[in-house]
Amino acid sequence: MTFPVSQTWILVLLLAYYATRVPLSADSRLVRNPMRLRQTQPNTGIPPARTSSHKSLSRNLTLLYNPFGDVRIAVLDFGAKANILRSLIRRGAACTVLPWNHDFNSIRDQYDGLFLSNDPGGPAHCMEALLMLRKTIEERNKPIFGICMGHQVIDMAAGIGACRMTFGNRGHNQPVLALVSSGSIKAGRMYVTR
Repeated sequence: MTFPVSQTWILVLLLAYYATRVPLSADSRLVRNPMRLRQTQPNTGIPPARTSSHKSLSRNLTLLYNPFGDVRIAVLDFGAKANILRSLIRRGAACTVLPWNHDFNSIRDQYDGLFLSNDPGGPAHCMEALLMLRKTIEERNKPIFGICMGHQVIDMAAGIGACRMTFGNRGHNQPVLALVSSGSIKAGRMYVTR
């Protein structure tokens, strides 16, 4: 299954020098370390964004992919990559892609789970979705999962803070079973580490 691309997603490409051949002795640390000192986003040289881009990257209408899938997943789209949808569909999911601020609670019983996509920005700019998700967490006992920023939105909706790591996440999103209740954390529920 292919997904049409509605526009080009690159925002900025800055090149000081374009090498047609890279010597075998090239060391990425020569580029990466000065960027870290300036606290720029890796591989771009661009300072971290102060606003989220989910409003421009999210689809603004509902789309259904693989309607005859075995499991029905609603995807809140903050800027989902097509490969994420392909991966869900390849595993037999019927995916309904919803705009980032769609009121999932009004249609949640039609789905087996809710997936929150990635976004190059931060979760603090998604308060509308976060508040709706908080209601879903409190009232619904079905899977809610995400990737990248989707995890952070889930954290914040559950009452856990989220912060931007200086050098990005290194794949430490691990499922954890809460053994005791504390604040908004409920014993017996699964949570994802940041």
